[in-house]
Amino acid sequence: MKRLPSLLAAAVALSLTASAPGVIILGSGDPNANDTEFNPPSGALTNSGLQWVGRLYDTGAAVISPNHFISAEHLGIGDGPHPFVFQGVTYMTNGSFKVPGADLRVWRISGTFPTWAPLFSSPGAELGRHLVVFGAGTRRGAAYSFGGTQRGWLWGDIDGRLRWGENKVASLLDIGGFGQQIYGTFDAGSAGLGYHECHLSNRDSGGPVFIREGGVWKVAAVNFSVDGYFAEAATGGDFFIGAFTDCSGLYSDDGSGNRDFIPGPAPVPTGFYSTRISAYLNDIRTYIGNTDLRPTTFATWQSACFTATQLANASLSGPSADPDGDGLTNLEEFAFGSAPWMPSAESAPSLGTLNISGSDYLTVSYNRVAGLTGVTYVVEASSDLQTWQSGSGVTTLVSETPQAELVRVVVRDQTPVGGGRRYLRVRVSSP
Repeated sequence: MKRLPSLLAAAVALSLTASAPGVIILGSGDPNANDTEFNPPSGALTNSGLQWVGRLYDTGAAVISPNHFISAEHLGIGDGPHPFVFQGVTYMTNGSFKVPGADLRVWRISGTFPTWAPLFSSPGAELGRHLVVFGAGTRRGAAYSFGGTQRGWLWGDIDGRLRWGENKVASLLDIGGFGQQIYGTFDAGSAGLGYHECHLSNRDSGGPVFIREGGVWKVAAVNFSVDGYFAEAATGGDFFIGAFTDCSGLYSDDGSGNRDFIPGPAPVPTGFYSTRISAYLNDIRTYIGNTDLRPTTFATWQSACFTATQLANASLSGPSADPDGDGLTNLEEFAFGSAPWMPSAESAPSLGTLNISGSDYLTVSYNRVAGLTGVTYVVEASSDLQTWQSGSGVTTLVSETPQAELVRVVVRDQTPVGGGRRYLRVRVSSP
């Protein structure tokens, strides 16, 4: 899996001083593919973080407060002043903060950003999560084959375009001297995410990674490094680097000129490393203040999920709207921790039964986002779908189980199923 000896070499390869500089995707080598200008995330990935990405020189960075943005420390960009371009406006930095123990630096700007991203705040909950990543690295280069099969692609030309891709967090790593990382692998076939499955390359450093938490896309990591370099033999031949869905049978550089054989069984994908935000949240907030956009109210949730133009259109962003057509209104998506642009009917309350002393009782299970204000959940019971009742004597709380940013709630009816037809529903309301 992780090839630590390659890490230092990869860190150099991703630095601004390396010989080549976005994101390499599995499905296409077209320079316009996943270009944020021509083909931004859409559909289920609408507003999945691009609205908070700016450019610090030729690298990506994420806006995280009215006056701050975050990127990678190893870029070597100090306090400034430096130009930072966000939504077509250039802001100048007037100070920065190196996050202790991490490859993270936060810059302060003169002026005020119109919007900013929330920060992922559940340490360890990144594992296994779907992510969207942005970077301004190389194009996908020439196909690379070894042992008679194509293994992936070498890095291509520098073009400085901001691109995006998808992956999932395969593991969480503590890399001494470089801090806490998420690790994503470049998987083909059923192990990956298909067309938009991605890898990183040189100059993707500093680009942000977004993961959904409580139904909202949040900055979860900042791009740091990739696996590499590789060789085809134990001795002789040049080292090379690329995005490979399988590097088994090759040799990896251990950082000191030695070569380590990479055994199978195939496939052994290469991967990328990004520094976790949640591991350093207290230090970041000490510098920026507690101003990151946390969607504890419906209004702040709307601001995190919709652009200014969309907020002006109640048919998209209003509490009763359903822009993804999954049957959940925006207010319900907010309350149950799902996303308004990603069909998620599975996030709706689900029914079951619970046997107590030989009698079956109808149950309803639903997600409640921890820390929300201004929203009420009421479980109601009915025998005819016309008259609904709630409260003491009608339903009973069975359990509340914390699950990262969510609480899984189970409530049961107090009338046995055998007594006739019974129905349960969860009604969500806001003042």
